[in-house]
Amino acid sequence: MYGAFLPRQGIWEYYLSKILDGGDMQFLWTWGPEGAYWSTEAGTAGGVEYKEGEFHMLEDPETGSVLVNAHIDPTGQLVPITHAKLPDPSEKVISKEAYDCMLMFNANSRGASITPPTEAGAEYNGELVTKKNELIAQIAMGEKTLEEAYKIYEEEGWAAKAQAILDELNKK
Repeated sequence: MYGAFLPRQGIWEYYLSKILDGGDMQFLWTWGPEGAYWSTEAGTAGGVEYKEGEFHMLEDPETGSVLVNAHIDPTGQLVPITHAKLPDPSEKVISKEAYDCMLMFNANSRGASITPPTEAGAEYNGELVTKKNELIAQIAMGEKTLEEAYKIYEEEGWAAKAQAILDELNKK
C-alpha cells in the first residue's frame, strides 16, 4: 500500500497548485520576471515601438529574438490569470489565431476520467514500476539479456501481479 501520502498529491499541493494559482505565481511562470522577460516601459522590442504602460515581451539578450513566454505556454492555460497588477496579456502577445484556438479549446475541452484505483494496483504498482526500471537498466547496461529479464519477471511473480491489476481494472 502507498500509505497516506501519494506522490501525486505532493506534486499538486507543493508545486502545481502554486504555479497554477491564477494570480501572481502563474503570471510569473507564464510571462517571467518583469524587466527580464517583459516590460510595461516605453521601448522597442523586435522592431515594434511600445508606449509607456503597454505590456510587451523583451528581446532575448543571446539571440535578439522577442521572447514568447517564460515556462507555461500561454495558449495552454488551465486556469485564467487574474493578476493583481496586470490583466492577462495573452490576447495582445500571442497571435489572434492562437488566441482564438485557446478560447475555443478552453470552452469545449473536458478532462479525461482517471483510471479507477484498484486494490491490486495500490498493493503492487509501486513495486512493479521499480522492478521494471531495474530490469530495463540491467538490460541497457548489458548485465542481462531481454530473455533473462523476462524469465525473472515471470519466475518472481511480477507478471502475475501485473495481471492481477489488469483483471481488477477490466472488472470496472
